[in-house]
Amino acid sequence: MQKRKAQARVFEEVILFLFGVMIFITFLAFYNSYQLYFLSVGEENQIIEIKNLVVSNIVKLATKPGDSSIIMKIPPKIGDIPYTIELSDTGILLRGSKMNTSNLYNIKELTGGTLGGSVWSTQGKVTIIKKENNINLV
Repeated sequence: MQKRKAQARVFEEVILFLFGVMIFITFLAFYNSYQLYFLSVGEENQIIEIKNLVVSNIVKLATKPGDSSIIMKIPPKIGDIPYTIELSDTGILLRGSKMNTSNLYNIKELTGGTLGGSVWSTQGKVTIIKKENNINLV
């Protein structure tokens, strides 16, 4: 009789332990899924902020008379992934783990020149040069 009670107690403890492991694994899975979601949102927000910074400086440079340039510091990586910033007559494109584009409305008409250039973020800076009527990323 005593042996049976001891076996039941051991069985209860094993079941309780397995239940605790199951709860731990469930919380770990939820944590990982939320972590991936928030990392994704953070990367997207960083890309948008960098794009807005570059676009606002292009607009500022386009409205200045004469030749000039602006050097901006940018993060070398977003989410441990380097990215590129590409400027063309149609707009600006940030390409990394995610992509984000922006049209540069009326900038081409405002300057009368061409827009172009591409920069890797690993340099940690972007130089926007306005020479004559052309704006380039270097």
